[in-house]
Parts: sequence; structure tokens; C-alpha cells
Amino acid sequence: MFEGEQNECDCDTQRGLRRHYLYANIGIRYHSLSFDDLYQEKDSLRLFLEDYIDNFDFNARYGRGVTFYGPLGTGKTFAQILILKSLIKRGYKGWFDSFSNVVSQYSEVESKKVLMNNVRSAEVFTLDEVIEPMSSRQHEYFSEVYENVIRYRVENSLPTTIGTNLSPEKHEHYYPRVWSLLNMVQIPVEVSGTDVRAAQAKDVVDLLITNKEVRPIK
Repeated sequence: MFEGEQNECDCDTQRGLRRHYLYANIGIRYHSLSFDDLYQEKDSLRLFLEDYIDNFDFNARYGRGVTFYGPLGTGKTFAQILILKSLIKRGYKGWFDSFSNVVSQYSEVESKKVLMNNVRSAEVFTLDEVIEPMSSRQHEYFSEVYENVIRYRVENSLPTTIGTNLSPEKHEHYYPRVWSLLNMVQIPVEVSGTDVRAAQAKDVVDLLITNKEVRPIK
């Protein structure tokens, strides 16, 4: 049951999408979300995403990625997920990871091998929540990891989407070498607006539970 109607399950397709999304490290809460869940105030963002995805064959040829920046809760992660899911459906190999997980994995030999394999093999790599370093030691380490990841992607014309709360000025200030690399290939996209994530996400879940509905994977 979904949206008041009983729907027959296309179970093979649902299982296939779930498997591919999990292989790409996409969290389960994003599996059933689609462009239909973009709020009306995000129409310009929707148009940009659709254009980027429609032209991805050419974007991929030249390693053209996107850097989404703006305040918390404005839809940066969701925008990246929509790109990644759309491209996975087209047969591209993708990988989603958070900046905090990347810098954590990089510190241990075996996990670093896994991390760099994902960085190198993904046809589209999604790096979310690039953050400000809180100490000089952290700054040095974050910069090293970030540069190694981005340099490989840029030098091999592999598109990367990035999400960050850092303004372009702060991004350049904290990570100047990475910023120089990104300027060669990235489209900067500001995602603005109010923090709508928590309240509206809860409303959706509350309605599904009340109506005893299950959203299909999209």
C-alpha cells in the first residue's frame, strides 16, 4: 500500500535497486527518495540536476563534477544522492562516502586500501560533508587525505560530487591545493534556504506510519 493504493510489487526491480544502492554505500533512508521529494523552492536546483545528469556522458568525459555548498539542512546531500542514484540506474559504478569516514579510513593500512580502491574505481564518487579542520594537526592530515583523493579523481577525469558547509572562501582558505584542483573541473552550486530537513522528513515518516504504507525503492 502506498499513497492510498494497493500496488503490485515489481520485486525483482526493487531487489536489484536495493542491491545496487547498497553496493554504492547509499544509506537505506535514501533508497525510496526521488526527484518528487524535492521541495518546490528547489526548482532551480532540480533543473540543474536534470541537466547535469542528462549530459553526464560528456561531463564524465572531461571529469566535470559538482561542488554543492551552503548551510546545514538545505539539501546538499540529497542533491548528491539524486545524481548518484540516477547514474547507477544508467549503469555507472558509483560510491558514496562522508569526509569524516574517508579521513578515518585513511589512517589504517587495510582500510586505506579499500578506500582508495573505491576512490579509483567509481565512475562517479560522492564525497559528503567536507568540514573545517579544528586544529593545525587536523588541518595537515585532512589536507593530505583530501588532496590525495581529489588529485587522483581530477588527473584521471573522474567526476566527483562534493557537499560542504564551507563557503568557497573558507574552502579555499583551508584547502588551497585541493581548491586549485577543483577549480579545473567543478561546477560550484550554492544550495540555500531554510533548514527544512528534520521537520519535513519526520512529517513524511509520520504519514507513512499512520497510513501503514511502504514507499517503493526509486
